[in-house]
Amino acid sequence: MTIDVRITDYAFELNQDRFTAGEFVVFHVVNAGEYPHEFAVFRLPEGATVDGIAQGQFPEESAFTGAIFALPGQEATDLVLVNLEAGTYAIVCFMDAPDGIPHVARGMVAGFTVQ
Repeated sequence: MTIDVRITDYAFELNQDRFTAGEFVVFHVVNAGEYPHEFAVFRLPEGATVDGIAQGQFPEESAFTGAIFALPGQEATDLVLVNLEAGTYAIVCFMDAPDGIPHVARGMVAGFTVQ
């Protein structure tokens, strides 16, 4: 399954946010923003939320799943994730804005669910 992802400055837009466990997922990422961005995927531990990450509560137990980097206007190489386990996943950009504030602190976090 291929998921289209449009990155804007401080937001991720996915055309789908629910997947089936074990499914082969390809994220096709386009950076439509003015700044470089990363698309870093983490499986969240039980009880952690995407909203919590946006508020600065990134759980240390989060499992890194994969990441890519996209320059402004770039259609990045696809990120392929295989055999995703059931759970809640966060997509985060940890890049710093020109003023030094991390993109995640500006709300650049999104999520998806694997059932």
